[in-house]
Amino acid sequence: MVLKRMASVSIRTACVLGLGAMLWACSLQSEQDVMAAQRGANSVFEGPVARAVCGTGDRPEPGLQGRFALVERIASVASQESFQCNLELIGRVQGGGAAFQNAWHGDCAYVATGQQVYRGVGELPLSLPPSPAFPGTAVIDGRDSAAPFTVTHLTTPAIMYPHEGLKAHAGRGLLGALLAGGREFDLYGVGGDCTQPQLLASATMPAGFVGHEGGFAPDGRTYYAGSTNPADDGGLSAIDVDDSHDPQPITHEVIASGRIHGVSASADGSRGYLSLPDGISVVDLSAIQAREEEPVVHELSRLRWADGGGGQHSIPVTIRGRPYLIAVDEAGAPPGAQRIIDISDEAHPVVVSKLRLEVQMDSAEGAAATQEDCNDQVFCYHSHYCGVDRTVDPTVLACTQFNSGVRVYDIRDPQTPKEIAYFVPPGQAGRDAFLVASGHFGSRSADWCAADVRLVPERGELWTTCMDYGFMVLRFTNGVWPFTD
Repeated sequence: MVLKRMASVSIRTACVLGLGAMLWACSLQSEQDVMAAQRGANSVFEGPVARAVCGTGDRPEPGLQGRFALVERIASVASQESFQCNLELIGRVQGGGAAFQNAWHGDCAYVATGQQVYRGVGELPLSLPPSPAFPGTAVIDGRDSAAPFTVTHLTTPAIMYPHEGLKAHAGRGLLGALLAGGREFDLYGVGGDCTQPQLLASATMPAGFVGHEGGFAPDGRTYYAGSTNPADDGGLSAIDVDDSHDPQPITHEVIASGRIHGVSASADGSRGYLSLPDGISVVDLSAIQAREEEPVVHELSRLRWADGGGGQHSIPVTIRGRPYLIAVDEAGAPPGAQRIIDISDEAHPVVVSKLRLEVQMDSAEGAAATQEDCNDQVFCYHSHYCGVDRTVDPTVLACTQFNSGVRVYDIRDPQTPKEIAYFVPPGQAGRDAFLVASGHFGSRSADWCAADVRLVPERGELWTTCMDYGFMVLRFTNGVWPFTD
């Protein structure tokens, strides 16, 4: 379809210059406006972020920030120990490993363990038979942080191979997934006993509804999915889950090239943020949100960049009253970044900072490290999924970054982010026969950390998975987080 482009009106705050003195009476929304004005409209933090200051008992990275060097990986001692800084492992479930995603509700985690095989750069319609021991999606009881355990596995058609569309909605107590490379959609209720998900619906969507990455709108009424392969009619799909027992297709939109990866929505559901191969697209979802009979998605603006690529997903947040979008690259050279984008003028989104580690920088040292360490890796020092502690005034951003492990950044000042903690699990070389549910298809001398990240402030914990090391409960140490101020 041809998109109708709508002009977007940005209402800017007025300032009045007082007579006789340089006195500005400006209704600035926050301190961030002042900081942006002082630094200049074109000032962008390019990275690298400041290194975390590690504490007693930590095992810091020995070299370039974010690098797990090949020479260290093949040394037996290094490969059997983690690098850690202000994060310690307190519990895990390795099982047969993990795939690309995990979700959560209450004290439970839902970890994709179905093996998957890539068909080039497109979707994932081809899958190996599931391991009898680790089929589908594992339900993990995490009430005891030191001793999490697998309760059962979910094996209905979509949740057998959910890829990055495995997501939960806390408010409605829903767990959903659109089959990777397929049209099957499963919906479970997890609002009661989260260890015993109840199947609410298992439906087949029309042609064009192809799963890859996806998730719920903030109000839990719509499940959005993106598909990256135009050959499979890729694009944006929307499913009505108002009636959780009877999910219904709303629309499938082929926008531009059709290569849409992650999909996120504003708090009121009227705006969508699409992750593209080279940037983001801001779209109007109000017709879907209002359940118009024939909804049309209008593109409002597009922001492209060349220093990275392979947009993975995004997170809309508000910092001191100002809207931002955190956009994550999973590819590119140099190896992408996490970008904090000011979207207060939705017609002209502006990048204000790029969260990069030293190994991700476009420098001779970073390029040499990538070349030396990554010849056997499809992904190497790239990011994949990030999470915040809250969407209004978030304090930290935690990201899984393939060979660089789990990294945590202080983003209270979005224009001066800094790293505060990390955990890089040991490699699992030689354990191929045991890791039958792992999605890792590179060398196991270093793990792939790629799943979504849960931050649990009341417990000072972080939950995520790495593909070979499995589900992990990490605890912050040395008082670095939660912040006391």
